[in-house]
Amino acid sequence: MPKIELTILAALALLMFFVIGWVSSRIFQNINQIKNLDENEINELNGDLLDAEEERDQTIAYVKSREKELTNQLGQVKAELNAAMDGLGAARREASELRKKLTHEH
Repeated sequence: MPKIELTILAALALLMFFVIGWVSSRIFQNINQIKNLDENEINELNGDLLDAEEERDQTIAYVKSREKELTNQLGQVKAELNAAMDGLGAARREASELRKKLTHEH
């Protein structure tokens, strides 16, 4: 094997090992990035998460109370509508009876 081929082969092997090492290093850094967070950042993220959960719980409680309130109002409106419809029906029946009496009198 001539010297030039051996030199090229060795150079390609070294280049290949360099690329493999660099890619492995980047992958290792990305995997261990979470481990590199300092304790203050973790505590801050934990606090933010707890605040978000508390706000979510408050929002859910508000929505449930508002839903109950609106359900009660809807029930009241339906009851008022039924009462109004009953009153209207009674008024129509009375008006019909009065018309019948008026037409029989004339």
